[in-house]
Formats: sequence, C-alpha cells, structure tokens
Amino acid sequence: MFVSRRAWPWLLAGSVLAQEPEPAVLRAKLAAPEAATVAWGAYDAGRLDCRLLVPELRATLVRLAAVEPAAQGTREHHAVVAAVLDALIRTGASLPASELLPWLSRRPSEAIVLASRAPEQQAGLLLRVVESSRTQGHWIAACNLLLVASPDVLVPHLLTLAEVRLAIEVTSPGCSFSSHSATVGCGCGSGQRLAGFPPVVWYELHLGRSTTCFADGPQPVSYARCERTQATFGLGGCTTTVDRADYALRCLYRLAAREKPAHRMESRRQESVEWAGADALRAAVEKLEHDLAAEWSTLLGDLSGKGYVSPEVAGRTTLRIVREITDRRDEADRKEPLPELAAPLAAPIERTPPTPAPHSPRR
Repeated sequence: MFVSRRAWPWLLAGSVLAQEPEPAVLRAKLAAPEAATVAWGAYDAGRLDCRLLVPELRATLVRLAAVEPAAQGTREHHAVVAAVLDALIRTGASLPASELLPWLSRRPSEAIVLASRAPEQQAGLLLRVVESSRTQGHWIAACNLLLVASPDVLVPHLLTLAEVRLAIEVTSPGCSFSSHSATVGCGCGSGQRLAGFPPVVWYELHLGRSTTCFADGPQPVSYARCERTQATFGLGGCTTTVDRADYALRCLYRLAAREKPAHRMESRRQESVEWAGADALRAAVEKLEHDLAAEWSTLLGDLSGKGYVSPEVAGRTTLRIVREITDRRDEADRKEPLPELAAPLAAPIERTPPTPAPHSPRR
C-alpha cells in the first residue's frame, strides 16, 4: 500500500502515542515493589501530566516518608522521592502540610513550590522555612508567599530582623570616602543517574521573575526544573547574598503601602560627617539616629493603622541601630581623638498611638 510522505509525520506521531503507557499501567508501576519501577511510573505520570494519578502519587509519597530511617538514606530512595515530587509538581497537585513536612529539609525547593499552591493553609510550614532556612531563595520565597497569604504570621518575624547598620565616616573638611560591597556565593559538585532509573530531576529557585515565578514580592522568586539524562553530570552555580534585615524592611514597607517613601530606611546607611569638634559630631550622630527612629515610628504607625500590629506592639517595638564609626580624618585633625558617644538610640520616638483600622488585615 502506498503511503504519501506527507502522512509519515502523522503516522509516526500516532505510533508514539499508541506506545504511551495507560493510567492503569502507571498505577501498577507506582504500586510495584521495585524502586526503579516506581520511579519510572512517577516520571511518566508527570511527563504525561496524568492528573488522574495524583491520589496514587500522594499515597506513594506518604509510603516513602514512612520507610525505615536506614532506607531513607539510600540513593534509590532519593531517586524515587525526586521522581514523585516532580510528578506532583508537574500535575498541579496541592498537598497538605502533613505530607510536605517530611521533605522540607530533604527536598526544600520542591516542598516550597508545592506549598505555594495553597499558602494560606501552609502558613505554619512556610513560617518554619522563614525561621530556619539558610538558603536565600527558600527564605525569600517563603517570605513572599506569607506576605500575601498570611502577613499577620510573618510580621512578628520581620520585626525581629529589622535593623539599621549606621556606618559613619568622620572626615576632615573637604574630604569624603565611599565604599560598596556585595557577597556572592558559588558552589559545585556532581551527580549520577542510577542504572535502570529515569532521568535525574531536581528544582532550583532563582531570584527574579520568569514564566515560572511562583512567589512574587519585593524580590520575585522563580523555579527552574532541571533534568539530566546522562550517567554523570555536573552541578553548580552562583548566587548573590541578600541582606535579610534589609529585605525585612522592604516587606514591612510594602505592607504599609509605603513602597517609595521620601526617607525609606535601608539596613545599611552610610554617612560622612565632617569633623568640626566633639560636640558637633555628637549632635550629628544624634540627629541621624533620631531621624531613623522617627521613620521607624512612622512605619510602625502605618502598620498598626492597617491592623498588622497592635498599637501596644507598635509602641514598644524598637529599631536596632548598630553604629560603626570610622576615623578618616587627616593627621592634623587626629591630634584630637574622637569623643565617646552615647549608646545608639533604642527607644522609639514618643507619639500618639494610631487608631487601628476597623477591618482585618488585607489578605
């Protein structure tokens, strides 16, 4: 029988589709005793976006969390867990916190991406990430999700992080100095695909907005799905360290709807003060810290007015100011030593407590 060349692509496509496993076949694989078979069942379920199998994928994940601790450390177990979590993400599944909690320390990126599907219900889990995570992307993503879904849960933690490091350089008249630094961390490693198992898949979180942005905020966070088919492969990358104290302030300003105030605080403020004697230096430092305390008081007032903190908390929460004094004066002015300064201002500026809004915090 003659077949036109134009029909070949359609026939080939139909042949491939006919070879795709049916949900019943994948269901049987997920229930198989062999780790590689289960991993292939999960991988194909995710590849085919087989949402009918979400209940079976969830049940498989629960079984994986219940195995003996010794078995949880094997490479086979890690490979199956990675495949199941990947399938749950690709099929749009939403899991309760009890099913995600066992993986928060072992597969945090996948757990946070899945938690983003229902952040209000996952507030406790996300707060745990905020309070314990050392990884920038995980921490910022959790902050962003709580900032929208449960700000009342996040705000107390943000208040504990907020501080201003006031760097004051004392210079001789007509001189000035400036400096800037950024912290970049890099890592490298290698991975290996187990024989008989599907491709290795993992998720990475990146600062920035892309088509996979799942945690928007002052600094958006997106995820990247990484898949490797080769037997061995390299791992690595670089990330810029984010100042958590500064990010806490940015989040608080966003909640207060004061995104670009005239005098927004940052976690590090550098000032140059010309030397004009001990009394003048004391007065200049006092004014700088007084202005910071006044801005902090205004910020807390706005948060209280919107119902994010109580007037009592706003009245007693102080801003930590860490002062750094650097003597940049020339030799002639250094003949008179810098004077001792009072401790950095800690008490809030006296003000009339704001009247809280009659409605509950915005969600």
